[in-house]
Amino acid sequence: RSLQSVKWLAGLLLSTGPFLVSPIVARAQVSAGEIVGTVTDPSGAVLPGVQIEATHLATNQKFSTTVTAIGNYLLSAIPVGDYRVLAQQTGFKASVTETSVFTGRTTTVNIQMVLGALSDQVTVKADTAPLLQTTSAEVSTVLERNVIMDLPVMLNDTSANASGRRQIEQFEFLTPGVTGSPFSKSFNGSPDLSQEAIVDGVPIGNGGGTPGFIAQWTPPYESVQEFKVSSSLYPASEGRGFGITNFTMKSGTNEFHGDAFYIVNNDKFNARGFFAAERPAIRQNNFGFTIGGPIKKNKTFFFGSFERYILRTGAASRGLVTLPSIPFRSGDFSQLTDPSTGQLIPIYDPATTRDDGAGGFTRDPFPGNKIPSARFSVIAQRVIGLLPTPDYPGIVNNWIDRSESPLFDRVWSLKIDHNFNDKHRVNFSIWDPYSPINPHGPLGRGQLLDSGDWPNLSNGRCLRFNYEWTPKPNLINHFAFGWSLTGGPRLADVHKGSKILQVPGVDPNAPGFTSFNIPGMPEFGDSDQQPSIPQANHST
Repeated sequence: RSLQSVKWLAGLLLSTGPFLVSPIVARAQVSAGEIVGTVTDPSGAVLPGVQIEATHLATNQKFSTTVTAIGNYLLSAIPVGDYRVLAQQTGFKASVTETSVFTGRTTTVNIQMVLGALSDQVTVKADTAPLLQTTSAEVSTVLERNVIMDLPVMLNDTSANASGRRQIEQFEFLTPGVTGSPFSKSFNGSPDLSQEAIVDGVPIGNGGGTPGFIAQWTPPYESVQEFKVSSSLYPASEGRGFGITNFTMKSGTNEFHGDAFYIVNNDKFNARGFFAAERPAIRQNNFGFTIGGPIKKNKTFFFGSFERYILRTGAASRGLVTLPSIPFRSGDFSQLTDPSTGQLIPIYDPATTRDDGAGGFTRDPFPGNKIPSARFSVIAQRVIGLLPTPDYPGIVNNWIDRSESPLFDRVWSLKIDHNFNDKHRVNFSIWDPYSPINPHGPLGRGQLLDSGDWPNLSNGRCLRFNYEWTPKPNLINHFAFGWSLTGGPRLADVHKGSKILQVPGVDPNAPGFTSFNIPGMPEFGDSDQQPSIPQANHST
């Protein structure tokens, strides 16, 4: 039995031993990256014991390790950015390699030491963007900062987004295999709504049934450093579903940097289309700023961003809709004629209903096609009193459609990074998108009977906290916490229709307004305008 135990232990050591001495370990933080490589002497033989130190150029953070007995080294879970990798060993010249680390990617830096004095130095510029990733079978694409900032992006694609401002998600469709829209996308033909979105190492929790869609939680466009789209063969530790979009928020550096922007689209600056009689009305303003820098050099950094987006549009020639004419509102339907024959369309008095002697019923028309005011419903009179006066005479197409869906988006973000020492570091990020929507129907702003005059709110607040403890080079402990709040309430109407109309048997304090549908006219009122304040909290 003891011999079997020895054999079992030997088998375990043989199977796990390579992992214990090899630098290849699971990624501790999916929003970070790693540097791996092999160190050799001039003859090509592996060179153990070499001291490796990688310095993050923007923050002067240093990450160190020692080359293993088999000649490999690993610097895992290090922030994205540009690095200087220093290799030192007595009897060899110091080797300095400049490279870059990307979100969720492994950067390979193989080093061949040169004989000489340690005080001498050999500098190498590494290939930071190899065409083939040899350390992983993962199929993924990293969109770097310069791509995000340099390529054009649509501003007011409100059909597929919860917001009209610039959406960082739109760049996903530059990567192979990604199709659809930001709301409902597919990776390599996978089902819609089957992906996962990660921001600063923590998934976006979505209880609304739209996995992978982050518009309600989209951070400011200029606050994203870069992101990676993984479509297949990604590690199980990085997520679930049929694809992952992994965003890394921008961090501050040892230097103060900032920018301000203003993007404007105004019909006053636009040319009229060749076949258009007028220029379409549009007022589109997108502005904001970013600022980042050190709170304490080499230790604590911040990066903040603010963005505002305002959109107001209108048709160059607004359409016409029909409202009851002034005579109609007083009960005078003498102008109600058949447009094809010109014959009067009679209005029959229901109070004169009687047996016609042939098994049916008959009624008499109102004299002069006019309904006496004494026959008016009190509630109907109150409704009529809320209708605006038509813009034009006539009984059809007498009101200019005032429909509008303005947007007033606002979003801000803040990220704090702090390095206690080379073994302990934390980062905290928060962003708060806010998108009140107040569309107006054909009657226009402020009309109680307007079917679209209801306010809506789309907002989402997100927090991220990451703590990393590296007790030794081949052991990393990572703790991540994320919290996402989503709330898209349809705000309760301050006008209580039941109280205004005084409908018997109905709660006068009930919000909303009873809807009326008259053929040939726009809907009046909005019965769906009920108090609804759904909120969902997601913690990871």
